[in-house]
This record gives sequence, structure tokens and C-alpha cells, in this order.
Amino acid sequence: MLTTLTIGALALVTSIQATDTTFAAQGAHTLELENAGGSVVVRTWDQDQVRVVADHSRRTEIDIGIDDGVVEIEPEGSMGPATVVDFQITIPRGMHLVIEGMYTDVDAEGLGGDVEVETLQGNVHIRGGDGDIMVESVNGEVRIEGARGRIEATSVSQPVWLTDVSGEVMVETVSGSIRMSGISSDRVDAGTVTGRIIYEGTITNNGRYFFGAHSGQIVLALEEGVNARVTATTLSGSLSGTYPGLPQNIDTRSRDGFTLGNGSAEVEIETFSGSIVIRRKGDMETREELAWREGRHNVHGQAGEWAAFGAEMGAMGAEMGAMGSEIAAELTGEMSWLAPVITSSLEVGLGAAEWGMRVPGAYWNSDEFEDLEIELQDMEIQLKGLDDLGERINRAMERSRHKRRN
Repeated sequence: MLTTLTIGALALVTSIQATDTTFAAQGAHTLELENAGGSVVVRTWDQDQVRVVADHSRRTEIDIGIDDGVVEIEPEGSMGPATVVDFQITIPRGMHLVIEGMYTDVDAEGLGGDVEVETLQGNVHIRGGDGDIMVESVNGEVRIEGARGRIEATSVSQPVWLTDVSGEVMVETVSGSIRMSGISSDRVDAGTVTGRIIYEGTITNNGRYFFGAHSGQIVLALEEGVNARVTATTLSGSLSGTYPGLPQNIDTRSRDGFTLGNGSAEVEIETFSGSIVIRRKGDMETREELAWREGRHNVHGQAGEWAAFGAEMGAMGAEMGAMGSEIAAELTGEMSWLAPVITSSLEVGLGAAEWGMRVPGAYWNSDEFEDLEIELQDMEIQLKGLDDLGERINRAMERSRHKRRN
């Protein structure tokens, strides 16, 4: 059975309108939403009804339909596709949820069904949940808390946080780090290329666990009494830690491994150039773990990128400075303003280079790191001023050439 509702906005004369409608779920088991941009907030209640509140432009309508047990919601623009819509949706507690977006942030809490969220660029935060949860964000942070079920989380360039979850866990990132704490699972598979992996959770008897990274560090913080056969390999890193029974002189370039307790679980830890730390839960945290708690994980992961950016800015500033020194003597009349502008751009470029090179070392020093953040805010203002520099120079040069021709 297909039921369709085209929900126009409330009759407002402003450029922003609001949709607010509540309708019977009619026994629907799933809600599907497509939203190109904006935010989606989902909450639940113990009613067989769905409420949809949306802020959008006057040229956007919210199409709602119920077909074969699925509530389908999609914004439609009268002059092309809808752009930014902010949703607040309330659904029955056991209803499944499917959200697809491009530039969309998602916040969902109290869900009792399966959850599937895919977004190109946006943060996803799931609190609670008793079904299968699948979250994928290309460029957004993923947080899942208090969920019970099979969990699959993926982010390309941002971190993934799992907290107090139970069930099978699969996590993947490319450059983002992975932090798992309070995990109760007999199946964990976590992999990243350049990020770090920190795992605080159970290693159950007969469980299967894999942690893999290319250049990132892997930290396992475990309760005492683990029974596991551990294979820990790193080609250019090291193995260390405080866990009881951890061998001190193991060859990490082989898969010989070692045994803790009766060895019933299987734990594989692989990293090409990163280090491996296996410590007893409650022992001193590594510097990487402390950085996570202080919210500085992202900056360290991007330190190399910032350094490269700073070096690039420095090279550009040096090039512009050299150009300025060559033509400064010829800058007269209308063109005289270019000399101080080019000199200023040189200073900003060299400042960016110096700033970028300081990031990796400052990562471990909170005071110095805060100073860098303040400097970055000032530098961003200066860099915005440079965005128009090229156009100003081109216009001035064109005027000068025009005067010479005439």
C-alpha cells in the first residue's frame, strides 16, 4: 500500500519555512530519509506515530510516503534539488532507520531497531541501539555509544569512537584513528592505514580479534586473566607494555607469537612501521591515549599535512618575496602599493612554514599547543587577505599596461 503526503511548509512569508507534521506509522517497520545537506536529529517514543519537523526554504517541500512498511522521506526543490534541510524526527522505538546524505550531520538516540547511515561529509553520533548498526562517513567523525548488536563503522579521514558497546565490531579508517573503550565482544576487527588504534575491552575465551595498521601505533589495554594466543608483528616498530606474561625479547618480524593463559582466544596485531603496546588496564596510558583524552588526536594525525602546508606557504611566500625584490625598484605611482603587499605576503608565508613545522613537536605540550591554536586563528585572517592578492595584482598590472599603451 502506498500512502503519499506532500508536506508544504507553514504559510510564512520569510525565506525560511518549517514543516511540522505527525502521522500514524501504520505498522511501518523502517524509516528511510535522503537529505543532501543539513542535519538530522532522531529521537524515539513509545507511540505508533512518526513526527517530522524540518526547517527549509520556501522552494522546498518534504515528500513523505509509506510503501510496503517503509516510511520514505525526501526533500524536493521546486527549482532543482533541495539543498539544506534540518530535520528533527521522532519514530517508534523499535523502528529501523536508514539515512543517506551528502553534507549531512546525523545525531540519533534511543533507537531499538537496525541503523544504517551513510554520509559523504558529516559527523555521525549514535547513542544506544539494540540492532545492527552500520555507519559510514567519508569525511566525518563517527561516534557510537551504548549500542548492543553488530556494529560496523567506517570513516576515511576522521576518527571513529566506540564506547560501551557490545556485540561483533568491525571498524575501518584510512587516516583517522580508532578508539574503542568499554568493549564487550568476542569478535573485533579494526583496521587503519595511517591512524592509531586504541582498544580497551574484553578478550573472551574462544574469541577472535584482529587489529591492523600500516604506520600507526596499536595499543591494547586489557584486564588480567586473558587467555589468548597472540600474534604481534611489526617490521620496523617495537612491542612493549606492562601486561603480565608479555615476553620481552620476542621477534616481531615473525608470526611465532606468544601465549597468555590457556591461549583459547586468537589475537592478531599487525603494523608495518608502528609500535605495539599491550598494557594492563589501569596502568599508565601512552602519550597517544592521553592525547585522545585531551582532544588532540586529530591534530597529531594531521601534523604531517600541516607541516607540508606550512612548507608550501613558505615556498610561495619566498617566491613572491623574490619577485617583489626584483620589481620593487620599478614600482612607482599607482603600482607602488605592491611593494608592501608583497613584503607582507612573504612574512605570512614564512610564518605559515614555521608554524607548520612546529606542530609535530607541540602535539605533546598542552601549553605550546594552545599557543599554536591562537596563532592559527590570527594566521587564518592573514591568509584570507592573501586570497584576493592575485586578483588585485592582475587588475593593477592590467591598468598599468593599458596606460602605457595609451
